[in-house]
Amino acid sequence: MKTPLFSIIAVTLSAGIAVAEMPRKPEVDTFGKLWRDSPFTTKPLPPAPDQPDSPMADWTLGGVSEVNGGYMVTLLHKKNAGESMIIRPEGVQKISADRIERGIIPGEAGTFKLDRVEYGKGGWKDISVHLTAGSRSGVVRFDEKNLTPKASAPAAGNRPGPAGQPNPQAPAPSGERKAHVRVPEPVKR
Repeated sequence: MKTPLFSIIAVTLSAGIAVAEMPRKPEVDTFGKLWRDSPFTTKPLPPAPDQPDSPMADWTLGGVSEVNGGYMVTLLHKKNAGESMIIRPEGVQKISADRIERGIIPGEAGTFKLDRVEYGKGGWKDISVHLTAGSRSGVVRFDEKNLTPKASAPAAGNRPGPAGQPNPQAPAPSGERKAHVRVPEPVKR
């Protein structure tokens, strides 16, 4: 009885081995997704869409005041020091290093037209001014870098002398008398 059972198992196993296929090398595309979309490498960011330069990009907000009939907005140029634009309901005033133009109609070439002013919840630093220039529009806000004036060097007369001593050539503040500094002469023997 043991012989027929053993022979049935042996025949079944040998038939299964004979039917099984030989192992094959996997196709190259099988693992292609792993090196194309690896979770361990970062992909470069897609290029940013080309946005037309906003005419307001070079300007920062200098001040906003309510006046009769609307707002007076002062814009300061970020790159050209001394260049500014004041937009009023009756016209625009452009100030450059060498000239002042007045009475320009808002929205003409080189100027902006005020659309609206929005006050933020954070106080005067959160004011947004919406402007248009031709068919393009944009928003101008206060810029932290332009809010504080740049420090200037002290005047020549107010600089301290050597080793922290007061400068004897400096003018005395008004109402004060200048102290006379006496330097003893060396004793001759």
